[in-house]
Amino acid sequence: MNDPQTEMPAAEPPTSIAGMLDAINTNYVELERYVAGYNTLVRAYQTATDQLPAGQRPKGLMLMFKGSVDDIHAIDVVIDVQKHVDPRYAPNVLAPLASGQAAGMLAAVERLIASAVLLRDQIRVAVGPPPAAPSPVPPG
Repeated sequence: MNDPQTEMPAAEPPTSIAGMLDAINTNYVELERYVAGYNTLVRAYQTATDQLPAGQRPKGLMLMFKGSVDDIHAIDVVIDVQKHVDPRYAPNVLAPLASGQAAGMLAAVERLIASAVLLRDQIRVAVGPPPAAPSPVPPG
């Protein structure tokens, strides 16, 4: 849900080549995090559903988050999905998490592409237009 009271305003696109490279690096790191999360969740899903490809090591999954007993003091909470979730329900927990990571990957790729297009266009301005092709010489 979009809430204008709590959403951060969109950052202005960078205008310098250095700023564009920083944006590309930031987007790439974000993409790496989503890919790592997706891969881990898929492997945990494959382990939980006995669909692990031959030769692959089984993968557990630790979920870590902040929790609170009194809504004032936060404490770290860790859940081992293999140990704390009934195996019948583990796929129902893991599949939507993996899907969310996949959506994040797609969004990060879209931002990466947009950043690369800005950089390409800026470099094209620096290079200038291509030289005009020579006029054909009529046979004579």
